[in-house]
Amino acid sequence: VVGESERANFYREQHLQSLEAWIATGIPIEWNQRSNTYGLAADICESLNRQEQASAYRQLQMENRDGFTLLSDGLEKLKACGQQISKEVGAEILDCLTKAAERIPQKYPERHAEIFRATGEILEAWGDTTQAVEYYEFAIQKNPKVGVKRRLDNLRKKLGGAPASGG
Repeated sequence: VVGESERANFYREQHLQSLEAWIATGIPIEWNQRSNTYGLAADICESLNRQEQASAYRQLQMENRDGFTLLSDGLEKLKACGQQISKEVGAEILDCLTKAAERIPQKYPERHAEIFRATGEILEAWGDTTQAVEYYEFAIQKNPKVGVKRRLDNLRKKLGGAPASGG
C-alpha cells in the first residue's frame, strides 16, 4: 500500500507540473477553463498535503471564475436564502453578481437582466424599495420577459408612482 501511495504521488506531481506549465502559458478564461485548472491544481496540492499551495490555488480558482458561473452561483445562493437575506449573505451575492456583470459580454442581455433582477430582489428584501425599482426597471430594459413587471408595479404603487409599461 505504501508503494502504491508513493507511485500515486509521483503521478500527482507530474500532473501538477503539467497544470502549472499550462497556467504559465495563459489559459483562456472562456468556459471557466482557467478557474477549473486552478481547482484541479488545488485538489492535487490537497492530496499531496500542501495546504498552503492548495489555498493559493483555491483563491485563484475563485478569482478566475467566468461571469456565467458567477451568475449561476449567485442565483443559487439567492434562491437558498428565500425571503430572508442577511446583509452579509446579500453582500456576498451582490459581489458575485457585480463580477458576473463585468465578465458577461453585453451580447447576452438576458443574463444581464437576471443580474439586475437578482440585485433588485436583494434590495427589496433589505427594504430599499427605491433602489429595487431601479434595478427591476433595468432588468425589464434588458429583457422585457424577465418576469418582474407585476412586482415592479406593486413596488411603484407603494412609492406612489405609475405602473410599468411594456412586457
